[in-house]
Amino acid sequence: NITVVVVPVITVTSPTSGGKYSGSVLIQASASPDPIANLPVVAMWYKLDSGTNKTVAGSTLTATITPSEGAHTLYVYANDTEVMWEARACHSRWTTPHPS
Repeated sequence: NITVVVVPVITVTSPTSGGKYSGSVLIQASASPDPIANLPVVAMWYKLDSGTNKTVAGSTLTATITPSEGAHTLYVYANDTEVMWEARACHSRWTTPHPS
């Protein structure tokens, strides 16, 4: 038997990888059903560095965070109706410089 595992496809549009931000940072991401099973995305969640997960219903994530000074990694996850999930983190490394 062959088992094919398919997961939602996540796109992070903000923050951009390698960007430099000061103050508040807008998080924008979306998740699409995988192209094979086409199962609806029911939830997304994110966490900053090793922080607490914050969950939103649906396939669109919009939030504002105000991180401390320094380098950060944003982890974004999504799951579909079969509870298959996908994570993206590499698009979300940035530095918050010290305010001048």
